[in-house]
Amino acid sequence: MMSFFPLVAFLFPVLYLLIVAGILYLINTWVNRSVDVRKEQNELLRELIRKVDKP
Repeated sequence: MMSFFPLVAFLFPVLYLLIVAGILYLINTWVNRSVDVRKEQNELLRELIRKVDKP
């Protein structure tokens, strides 16, 4: 039973760091997707404005 405690004491910080890293990864992918969608919207708006401005 005593040899089990150091393993648990080691695993809790590792699991905590893995969860924090996973959350940061998800935030990063969400922000990148949002930026990509915004760029695509801007390109579509520019194309629409060019077509509307043509006589």
